[in-house]
Amino acid sequence: STALVPVSWSGLRITSTGRGSAYRETSYSLVNAETGARIGTSRNADQTWLIPPGHYHIQLSQGRKVSVHVPANGLARYQLAVEPKTGELKSAVLVRPGELEAYKAVNKRGVLRGSLVVAATGSYAQNRDVVASDNASTATAGIVVDGDAVIAFGDHQFTGRLHSEQRGDRMPLLKTRDRVDANVMYDYAVGGAVGPFLRTSARGRAARTWVSPRESIQVEKTFLDGRTTLESVSAGETFRVSRGLAPLRLEEAAGVTIRARDTETLTLKLLGGMALRQYFFRSTFVRDDQESTAQIEYRELDNFDQVGAIAEAEGTLRLSDRALLRSRFEIFLDKDDRHKPAYDWQTSIDLAITDLASLRYSVEVERVPQIIDRLQISQSLAFRIGFSIL
Repeated sequence: STALVPVSWSGLRITSTGRGSAYRETSYSLVNAETGARIGTSRNADQTWLIPPGHYHIQLSQGRKVSVHVPANGLARYQLAVEPKTGELKSAVLVRPGELEAYKAVNKRGVLRGSLVVAATGSYAQNRDVVASDNASTATAGIVVDGDAVIAFGDHQFTGRLHSEQRGDRMPLLKTRDRVDANVMYDYAVGGAVGPFLRTSARGRAARTWVSPRESIQVEKTFLDGRTTLESVSAGETFRVSRGLAPLRLEEAAGVTIRARDTETLTLKLLGGMALRQYFFRSTFVRDDQESTAQIEYRELDNFDQVGAIAEAEGTLRLSDRALLRSRFEIFLDKDDRHKPAYDWQTSIDLAITDLASLRYSVEVERVPQIIDRLQISQSLAFRIGFSIL
């Protein structure tokens, strides 16, 4: 007779990198933590193992050991960072979908790594005094696209990033969140930690913005030429406050970047230099309401340019195997308006529920006094299901 025994298989991908995230061959053994049986050895910088689910040890030749858990019917990805000269293990981290983890050799000198994640979200969002948005608290659905691409040639690195987030009620007509961020950056790590950088970036909205009041209101719009209009808007009707691709901010920056910390638990990157900024509004109106009047006032924004100094701090903190904190703070000091700095603080906490599903809380506080001298605050709690395409 013949008996069919069900067998469950999983995958374990182990990637080994050195300086500049370039591939580095590392000798290690994979051992079953429960039985002590040696599964095999490898010197490959990128190796995928097809193994039963369970607990395993990655044993390096220097005697260091990393414990890993491989889930049933899934794929676990671990990145080993080693010292290029000695091969000593510096850190080992579990890489999740949405984090930069796809590594492909370009040639003997360079390494290309990249990721592209598309996520569907359901969220509860709040906005207050945000340009091209309504002051509201709403439950929404949306789509998020995150893309990263890095080309590294030793200590030289080119980075490109794209983030697009579209959330709203009856999209694309009414939006609660519309953001597109893109940037390209070159930096050279002198001695591995400090070096110059060049960066160009764009931040804006993709679609037109309409506002739908919950009750009947009077809307007064003040135009750049001084004209004013008064419009009656019934509950559930809409009026436009911005065109597509507006507002838009372009920036060109150069200076010095410092990699202050780069470990499995904590990363911290500091940046400082000079920057040029150009703001384009294309018939964008900002809410500038006066409490003493019955109508709701909106003011049209005018294009302007800035030259000044910029400083940034960006980092991540791994709170646990499933929780990751990201934060970024930026301050810009206009040389012609030094007493009114602009700043932007963005923070998010991601809690991985499964390999595909996660819960994210995010908050952004921005102040650009040249546009509106009040804090622009947006926050949301979102459930995300993301699919890593690359």
